[in-house]
Amino acid sequence: MMVVVTVTSAIGRFWATAVALVVFFVLWATLSARPWVSASKPADPRLIALQAREQKVQTKAIAAQQTLNRRWAAYRVALIRQQGSLTAQQRAQLAVAPAGPSVIVKVSGAQAVTHSTASRPAVLAPAVPGLANPQSTVLTQGGNAAAGGN
Repeated sequence: MMVVVTVTSAIGRFWATAVALVVFFVLWATLSARPWVSASKPADPRLIALQAREQKVQTKAIAAQQTLNRRWAAYRVALIRQQGSLTAQQRAQLAVAPAGPSVIVKVSGAQAVTHSTASRPAVLAPAVPGLANPQSTVLTQGGNAAAGGN
């Protein structure tokens, strides 16, 4: 003869559920750690190629930044010469000043900005009688009235 017992105790159901959840998560953590996989497995060749490519791109970016700094320094000197002859103090400052920005920013995983909506006029101001150029006063998206944009 078989006896059927029903579980009507709320505390018993709670503890059975709690133990089942603990066993589930411990088993999940154990299997996700994959202790049977050896650590001496060679790295994925695609990952190695990607890291080498990243190093090449970083080297090119640094070289481009240095070229930009040299061009910026040459531009500053040419601009000052164009505006007038250099004074002794200006020559000393140019000799000591770094060529362009002294910080090189390393960006990885960023997407290029294709356009900005912050500087586009949201609404053109209505034409005002007597104003020579009605397009010079623009309401930007921030709601500020400014001449020529922001």
